[in-house]
Amino acid sequence: MEKDKKGEKIDISQEMIEEDLRKILILFSRLRHSMVHYDYEFYQALYSGKDFVISDKNNLENRMISQLLDLNIFKELSKVKLIKDKAISNYLDKNTTIHVLGQDIKAIRLLDIYRDICGSKNGFNKFINTMITISGEEDREYKEKVIEHFNKKMENLSTYLEKLEKQDNAKRNNKRVYNLLKQKLIEQQKLKEWFGGPYVYDIHSSKRYKELYIERKKLVDRHSKLFEEGLDEKNKKELTKINDELSKLNSEMKEMTKLNSKYRLQYKLQLAFGFILEEFDLNIDTFINNFDKDKDLIISNFMKKRDIYLNRVLDRGDNRLKNIIKEYKFRDTEDIFCNDRDNNLVKLYILMYILLPVEIRGDFLGFVKKNYYDMKHVDFIDKKDKEDKDTFFHDLRLFEKNIRKLEITDYSLSSGFLSKEHKVDIEKKINDFINRNGAMKLPEDITIEEFNKSLILPIMKNYQINFKLLNDIEISALFKIAKDRSITFKQAIDEIKNEDIKKNSKKNDKNNHKDKNINFTQLMKRALHEKIPYKAGMYQIRNNISHIDMEQLYIDPLNSYMNSNKNNITISEQIEKIIDVCVTGGVTGKELNNNIINDYYMKKEKLVFNLKLRKQNDIVSIESQEKNKREEFVFKKYGLDYKDGEINIIEVIQKVNSLQEELRNIKETSKEKLKNKETLFRDISLINGTIRKNINFKIKEMVLDIVRMDEIRHINIHIYYKGENYTRSNIIKFKYAIDGENKKYYLKQHEINDINLELKDKFVTLICNMDKHPNKNKQTINLESNYIQNVKFIIP
Repeated sequence: MEKDKKGEKIDISQEMIEEDLRKILILFSRLRHSMVHYDYEFYQALYSGKDFVISDKNNLENRMISQLLDLNIFKELSKVKLIKDKAISNYLDKNTTIHVLGQDIKAIRLLDIYRDICGSKNGFNKFINTMITISGEEDREYKEKVIEHFNKKMENLSTYLEKLEKQDNAKRNNKRVYNLLKQKLIEQQKLKEWFGGPYVYDIHSSKRYKELYIERKKLVDRHSKLFEEGLDEKNKKELTKINDELSKLNSEMKEMTKLNSKYRLQYKLQLAFGFILEEFDLNIDTFINNFDKDKDLIISNFMKKRDIYLNRVLDRGDNRLKNIIKEYKFRDTEDIFCNDRDNNLVKLYILMYILLPVEIRGDFLGFVKKNYYDMKHVDFIDKKDKEDKDTFFHDLRLFEKNIRKLEITDYSLSSGFLSKEHKVDIEKKINDFINRNGAMKLPEDITIEEFNKSLILPIMKNYQINFKLLNDIEISALFKIAKDRSITFKQAIDEIKNEDIKKNSKKNDKNNHKDKNINFTQLMKRALHEKIPYKAGMYQIRNNISHIDMEQLYIDPLNSYMNSNKNNITISEQIEKIIDVCVTGGVTGKELNNNIINDYYMKKEKLVFNLKLRKQNDIVSIESQEKNKREEFVFKKYGLDYKDGEINIIEVIQKVNSLQEELRNIKETSKEKLKNKETLFRDISLINGTIRKNINFKIKEMVLDIVRMDEIRHINIHIYYKGENYTRSNIIKFKYAIDGENKKYYLKQHEINDINLELKDKFVTLICNMDKHPNKNKQTINLESNYIQNVKFIIP
């Protein structure tokens, strides 16, 4: 339970959470069931935005969708930002002030405004952090400017206080001001003594803090040992003494942490608001409307002006910053969950978003926006336009604007969908893949499981593409049935549902036939008139995706790739079999206003392209260049070969393990030894980061192979015999085979008449031998460029 600025309580009990979960389970179970079994009536009712009845799995409880979406979490969601902010600013109290633009400002208030600005202008916080750090470490050049600024201000303050002390009347008349300034000088002198400047980027890197930490640890260990020995009079006296010493140490460490955090925040906000003052005359709205961190040759132009931003102050009597703080209107989340909102679709959309794994939220948001825009053919719907009752677009934009404030869950695909056994299996295979050329234990700071996400996410994207194809095939099959039987599309749906009822009735299953479903297998058999015999398991991939069968979706493809089970059918093979059946049976109509096979290949082509694009090829940011230079310097320092993206992982891991052993053996007997230990620690951290990056590159290559194993490339050949005025068309298919390091194409079917071809690597040269001058009319095709390509020969 927390309170916001207005005193409203954030209060959601265990019972309320359980009530929400019961509703969500009913809602999501019905939603998923309707999606998997193509219950168009359910989605028609849902998309209408009107209220309608939803039943639970066993049809025992009927609830209106508005009741299921009347969730306690929605009533508290707009206050989530309060808890997030408090969690990361507990070192500040309401009286803490910081010195920004030459004025003393309430720290919490200015930090709230900065966060609100960053929430409205994505990328600004990262922009400011980039001017402070390089590769996760503080920029030394920037820190020197900060220390110079700090020393100058401290010297001026000290001189001013000395003058006041010499003027007794001035000191007495301005006692409150004098005491505040004196306290500020004492703070700054402590910081100078502790850190050699206003703050350290990481408090644990401070020598003084480390000394206190070690001393505290020794006292705590002694305290525990005394308790084990027993509480006699002697031990009680020592325990009392230890408690007093611990209290003093805790107070000093707390003060160090608090002051360090306060001055670190002060200089960050000085940099941020100094930038807004210098570049946008302190006009927040103009800044939010016009700032583009990518517009002016990345960040390099602004980096040159950091000293200007740090030293910008407002003239005496210029109250613009104080007025901003006094009058600032926060861009709070509008309450889109209140009871008088009747847009159930928006509530469902937001609920799905906040409960999704973090990796696919962006895809989900983009998918919803694109489909809604395409459906409505709009760029903007004004909420005030009373003639249009559809507020979904407005609410969608509103939610998107406040997404970061409303995120309350944070789990990944690997943690949410993998069982313990699957995790162990996948981690073993990733480890085998990394150490293919030799067994090697990863460094202490790196664990195999942190790479699960890198493997699972792109494979899941491939299944999304496959599932979209199967959905398109299903719709085309329904259209084909309607056309073949001269009935309406609705009648075709009803026929398939009735078939499902008959099938389940024969099984005497009372529960199964209560719902009328479209069974995908029955649908395909009816659409194909059973001309092509149904083979068991042909459409199993659809059920695997629908039920998130992790073993068949992820373990089996990994087994195929790692050569531990070559008999497993690959993902591409499964889809190509379905495509062959659909093309042969005529279930690839154009009722959807596009060629569903082409659409599938285009989406897969985009996925493959993104997997190949391991790093940016055109404009490399200044930050990336600096990071690569730092990596190269450290690698050469320890005799390691460096090439971004292509390091010898095994060799580097061996070196890191030896460096970690060396780190443990360094005794902090002198200032020089301590400095060497800190340097070695930073170097190991940087090398470990490079190892992580390169392992992720390798895993991306592995996923690329898994996605492409046994895929088919098509070349449509059209031979136009000009003299005889007719055209003959044929298709040549090429299969992409992967066997360890060996990757190649081979001809999947026999050569066709009149065409000679030569296949070399990924290029195929085609010559029509009916031409009098065949070598002049030959064509060379790059099989990598497209999945489906067309070649035309004109014979005189």
